[in-house]
Amino acid sequence: MIDATLHTHYGALHSGRLVLLGVLAVLLRRSTPTRPHPAKFEWAIWPVAAGIAWTFSSSGHADTTNPSWLSILADSAHLLAMAAWVGGLVMVVAGLLPRREPDELRQVLPVFSRVAFIAVITMARPAPTRLARRRIVRALFSTEYGLLSTRRSSCLSA
Repeated sequence: MIDATLHTHYGALHSGRLVLLGVLAVLLRRSTPTRPHPAKFEWAIWPVAAGIAWTFSSSGHADTTNPSWLSILADSAHLLAMAAWVGGLVMVVAGLLPRREPDELRQVLPVFSRVAFIAVITMARPAPTRLARRRIVRALFSTEYGLLSTRRSSCLSA
């Protein structure tokens, strides 16, 4: 049963995600927050995180819509933005605010505010808006209810 699942598209994506999560764990373990500039290997965290988001999007509803590459890209951006916003919010609320260090707050909160703003804009724009628009248009012109509604509104306006 497990062997059969692993040899499907879904199983391959989940196996790949496990490998990427392992790579991410190694990268995060090697990084240290005390350095003023990130080490060269720390830049690899971003493509690994993007790969993890891609595995979620490619195994979900985004893969079933046309064009699938655009839906997967928008859904991945949505997931990455959500992870950045929620993860940053948890770090600020659980790790930074209880310490009440004014210098840390002055340094971190403006950066988090910019990241949070960009993340919320990213979450609000591509994936949900595009998906809603596509579903509404499809429902209006391909379902019986939508076709009846558009005919009825055109008859009322005449």
